[in-house]
Amino acid sequence: MWRRAAVFGLVLCCGQLVLVAEDRPLTIANESFPDAVVGREYLQALRPSGGCQSDLSAKPGFGVAAGSLPDGLAIETQSNGGSILTGVPKAQGVFRFTLKVADACGRTATKDFSITVRRAA
Repeated sequence: MWRRAAVFGLVLCCGQLVLVAEDRPLTIANESFPDAVVGREYLQALRPSGGCQSDLSAKPGFGVAAGSLPDGLAIETQSNGGSILTGVPKAQGVFRFTLKVADACGRTATKDFSITVRRAA
């Protein structure tokens, strides 16, 4: 007889039963992003929280659901499966966008952000 623990659960993933952390709502943990400067490298980690995760499933992935990132910035997936916002901004301004994160179970979450790109001094 299988019992579900308070902190862990069993799910079928990739043809195997896998022990995973108890599902918590998927959210985007970032609160805001620092200002960027035209022509200077920008690098910020994108941090998911909760959701459906295990050692055998892919880490949650990020994308832009609405609005647009500053020209020159993009979301990249790293070799460890994490996501970063990186690049070299090309124009100054205030850029508003909605990030979307999706986990291995198909759950999604969104959050609104803005990045101010300043002119180089």
